Amino acid sequence: MNRFLAGILIGFPFVVTSQQNEVLTLNRTEMIQLEQGQTKSFSLNLERGKSYVVHLEQKGIDVALSLKNEAGALLLFQDSPNGLFGPERIEFTPQNYVNFILTIEPLTEAGNAKKGTCSVQIREAVSNESWKNRKLSPKQMKEDLTVFRSIREKANSGLYRYRSRQSIDSLYSKAFENVKDELSLTEFYKILLILTDFEGSNHNGTSLPYKPSAILERDRGYFPFYLKQVDGKMLMNNSNGEIPLGSQIISINGVSSQEFQQRFYRCFPTDGYNMTAKKRASSENVFGWLFPFEMGVSEFFNIGYKATGSEQIQTIRIKSISQEENRNRYFARHSAKSDSLTDFNVQKKYSFQRINDNTALLNFRIFTMASNAEDPDFAVFSSYLDSIFSLLKSEKITHLIIDIRNNPGGNDPTYEKVFTYLTNQTFRENKEAFILFNKLPYPQYFKLESEDKDNRKRELNSINDYLQEVFSVRKGTHFFQNQNFNPSYAPDSNGFTGKLYLLIDENVGSAASHFASLVRGYTAATIVGMETSGGYYGHNGHFPVEYVLPNSQITTRFSIVHVEQDAPVRADQPVGRGIIPDYSVPLSFADFMKTEDSQMKFVLKLIEEAK
Repeated sequence: MNRFLAGILIGFPFVVTSQQNEVLTLNRTEMIQLEQGQTKSFSLNLERGKSYVVHLEQKGIDVALSLKNEAGALLLFQDSPNGLFGPERIEFTPQNYVNFILTIEPLTEAGNAKKGTCSVQIREAVSNESWKNRKLSPKQMKEDLTVFRSIREKANSGLYRYRSRQSIDSLYSKAFENVKDELSLTEFYKILLILTDFEGSNHNGTSLPYKPSAILERDRGYFPFYLKQVDGKMLMNNSNGEIPLGSQIISINGVSSQEFQQRFYRCFPTDGYNMTAKKRASSENVFGWLFPFEMGVSEFFNIGYKATGSEQIQTIRIKSISQEENRNRYFARHSAKSDSLTDFNVQKKYSFQRINDNTALLNFRIFTMASNAEDPDFAVFSSYLDSIFSLLKSEKITHLIIDIRNNPGGNDPTYEKVFTYLTNQTFRENKEAFILFNKLPYPQYFKLESEDKDNRKRELNSINDYLQEVFSVRKGTHFFQNQNFNPSYAPDSNGFTGKLYLLIDENVGSAASHFASLVRGYTAATIVGMETSGGYYGHNGHFPVEYVLPNSQITTRFSIVHVEQDAPVRADQPVGRGIIPDYSVPLSFADFMKTEDSQMKFVLKLIEEAK
């Protein structure tokens, strides 16, 4: 969950400071007693262009933070779903304003305390630039590597899921060999990325303590084009440039396209041995800030390419562009409109379309319609599904296409609810699920939201209490999920009985690939598209954790629950792979040029031929 709000404040340049409110001084913690119906306001006198953090600790009362200008206009509001205890945090950068009013007010909702205590502090945020030239000694990196592995041995149930201990030992030995000399923070980070990716989990991630794009040069060094993976090749995805649209990129600054892609594989972890997502992402998702971050800043790029219809390799030298121009070219890329059709940031989370008299389409762009079964939005979603499947039955729809392409996942039981309309069998979310501990290991490195000592202890206890309740069945060294938390789902009486088609692609992961696994295992659906990044038989998920390494302050993230999905063994589904479609259909060159959907066209052709 997102527990802080960041923003850049824009407004009128001149504001008169209020004389009525106490001034909140930088780096000074103020203790506040509040009762229902009271508010506490502070004046803030800040500098333009600097970033600030307001950090409040709730100690027995649930409050909200609001930041206003002197005229009373609300600029930022923050209320985290953490109840009576824990932090509220706002991070912002004044641009025109320098004087603000910070107001703290108890929430009036049921369950809140009548009175309680808060502490609040404002301070300058650690600047991204302060990390730019940070160096780490061999001793510091070896300590961080030791902590990194020790945490995973104790907490990560997926560490040896796809890799042998011998192969893990070998990779760590190589990592220790590579830190014998002083390295930059970025160089050390790239070593950790290899270790993180090698484990084979879609939910793995390792991040720097700063925003890399913020410390790169903004006026130069950015690649001047975006590319698209088309039938396994990297093609030019910008028109009206020096290189014709659709040209195949052969090399960049002497690095072949294959070698170039491999450089970025470690940036895109996938479940098991999956490569389809890595190949696509390393063609399409690396030409923003990630390119100069990984490949270094270049003033010019020597690009080898083949024009459409030609086998001759041509070479052109092109000047790098600015960060702003690079961003503009991203939005102007040739495939932008067609890409947006399956983009969960653009489209509705779920939608329905009647294609013709006997065919319908259900889109699920992301499974975050509700946070859990108790969320009021889940009832809304359930009602929507029932109305749709009632319509399919009453209108005698015989062909249903479900499109989950680019769906990164979401929450239980949203995708399970959808599947109840597609199967005639009972099913569960998993066959079994376990963790390695009943008390969070290495709490001194665990990334907690709270800064207050008592709240940190309360936060840790809350996590341990939850895990001990859900994973209460001990078998040897593992702690298995109590089956009360793994309900059986029955088929819905309003279920679809016609011909089902499922569209998947390389970006389907987590809960979405779990849904695809159920479809593959328990229905006769025809699956079209590309292999998913999420696994068929299982994954590590459910409960993500983050740890911060002591010297580098690098954060590493993984999910602690080893999940064996309710997926029947199939000869066409090798262990360690994603859901493999019945028909692998990559984007064709002709459809790319015409911005048409190869996979949807293929399904509609199948339906037409079946009539």
